[in-house]
Amino acid sequence: MGLDLVELVMEVEDAFGLAIPDEDAERIQRCGELHAYVVHRLRPLGGAPCRSAAAFHRVRRVLLRHLPVERRQVRPGALIHRLMGEAYAHRWASIARDLDLQGHYSFGGQTEIYPPATFTTLGNLAKRMAFPTWTDRPIRQDAFAEEVWVKLRGIISKQFGVSIDDIRPETHFINDLGAD
Repeated sequence: MGLDLVELVMEVEDAFGLAIPDEDAERIQRCGELHAYVVHRLRPLGGAPCRSAAAFHRVRRVLLRHLPVERRQVRPGALIHRLMGEAYAHRWASIARDLDLQGHYSFGGQTEIYPPATFTTLGNLAKRMAFPTWTDRPIRQDAFAEEVWVKLRGIISKQFGVSIDDIRPETHFINDLGAD
């Protein structure tokens, strides 16, 4: 990600009062993707009040089915790679499929299913499942989404010195706006 995009991300963070992690920012390439990201970060998902706990319980059930570990070892702070160990690392692909995470751990199906990073806890995994990222869900178009789009177009227009009319969801930051 070039400096133009770093500046844009910082402007968006300030304008909307949120922090965009570097790994998310690096995946955003088009204006529509930035819009979807901001809308999904600002608009809470509907559903049960404790989605992360429900997701953790699902993770625990799947892990207990796949790994010879005791239930009390499967805690939110437990590191996944320690629970699996070398002997059971080969089971991660089946675990990821059972949790519907195979796309995330295979770069959208482009590679084999890789295990999570060594620092990934079960709590991290449960949060990923409970609060899917902007790329995992379609954006609901409504007044709120339109308000975000109008504000984003203004920020992008100012940042890149282009007309607001040139900013569409499919506009690519590098190819169309010349970001470095």
